[in-house]
Amino acid sequence: MNMYTVQTNDFKNGMDFFEKAVLRFKTKPGFKDEDIAHLLGVDEKLIKMIVSKLVQEKQLDGNGVLTEKGKTTRLEMDGLIVNSAQKRIGYVFQYINEDRFYPFYVSDYRIPDTTVEVEPKILGQKGDGYTTRVYYAKEILDEAVSLLPPDEKTIVKLIRNTAQYGRQGDTSSDSKNSGKGLSIKLLPDDTPQLVWVCTYMYFKQEGEDLYSSDWKVMDPFVLRDTEEEHEEMALDDKSLKMYLEECAPNLVEEFIQEFGDIETIEKQRYREASTSMNKVIEENFLQDFGIYSSAVDSKLQSYLHRIIRSRLRYQYDDDIEDASINFSDNLQKVFENVLKKHRYNNPRLYSEVNRTFESDQDSWVNKNNKQAALEQLYKFVFDSEAPVSLLAAAKQNIRRPSALKGFIVAFFLTRKYRDPLYLLILKHSAILLEISELRNDRSHGKVQEERSREYLTKEEVDKYYDFLKSFINEYINI
Repeated sequence: MNMYTVQTNDFKNGMDFFEKAVLRFKTKPGFKDEDIAHLLGVDEKLIKMIVSKLVQEKQLDGNGVLTEKGKTTRLEMDGLIVNSAQKRIGYVFQYINEDRFYPFYVSDYRIPDTTVEVEPKILGQKGDGYTTRVYYAKEILDEAVSLLPPDEKTIVKLIRNTAQYGRQGDTSSDSKNSGKGLSIKLLPDDTPQLVWVCTYMYFKQEGEDLYSSDWKVMDPFVLRDTEEEHEEMALDDKSLKMYLEECAPNLVEEFIQEFGDIETIEKQRYREASTSMNKVIEENFLQDFGIYSSAVDSKLQSYLHRIIRSRLRYQYDDDIEDASINFSDNLQKVFENVLKKHRYNNPRLYSEVNRTFESDQDSWVNKNNKQAALEQLYKFVFDSEAPVSLLAAAKQNIRRPSALKGFIVAFFLTRKYRDPLYLLILKHSAILLEISELRNDRSHGKVQEERSREYLTKEEVDKYYDFLKSFINEYINI
């Protein structure tokens, strides 16, 4: 990854999700630790750790009652407190083959415990039963491209993500603190350092000599100081897993070859289960998209294969959380792929859009300009008001979109009315905006009950899959 060293004014992060939740519960007398744990759907040990921390910080007294300091914190916990008298150093990490960043600001890292002589190396985490073998995603180096460094808005967003949810989720742009006063500077300049980022791929043990039906990968930048933290905190990085499957298939295959003989909870060797699943996926692909296989690029085909895999996992009553995340993410990537290709083929058109709607003015001015243009577009084409979800998406950065919403807004602002693709996207704008809202990894930092409500049901998966088949058919034939 590209590593940027960032200097800012010193700042104090707000509390993470669980600290906030505990503090809020403690505002009402009588809430016991076990009651809070039950309501949040987490182990009581985690709540006791948080309560102990809050007592040490004098947010709670020895009896677990809110102190005056705790009452003040409860009112200000979502912001950043900036100290311009001191500086601090942090890090931003960027994938080397696409304009995307690790979604959090990294305050510190550790050198991994490995004897392999490859420098520089950044942070590693290991789980139980690990192997000393090191795998390198060297194929990603072959796909490296020249990328722009993170701008101030990007860095502020990463800091806010980290501050509000303690590295466990996304934030809205309506956060109380915009990062004003951070005085951000890249050191020594905006040239990144290329580093190997180390983490652990593993199969989770589910019983004696039985393991999960699919491999997982740990978040490389979550620092765990105790075994209790290791056991209680969810540290799997589903986004990174999908990235490796897409961009480093040889590394994944090498890993599977070594561990393919483990027995899964379905009482089947992983290699056999994987081969069987791949056969079913290919049969579904040929049945639903085979007629178009020669007309779509390899990247789009890979997204379609992974969407089919996720849908099949619903039928097998597998890990619904993981299946939902994978389905949503790859579904969004299909449409991002279509709009990225349009962007690549029309550079002048998008340069004009950027000049018109992403000026150096305040962000609210840019947002209002984009909203006005989108309202005018719907009035002209449909003689109706623009969807509220589309107007809300106008806050997205269209110069460097980081999500499907941004690509949709930028695409609409080209106002290329006679383009068949434009008319196709406009025709399906409602469901495409709905898809852009689908959660991918946003359940992190939320309690068990909240997470379950955000996973797609089998009926929703079937609905979006049917739309995808219909869209691909129309897209290929325009």
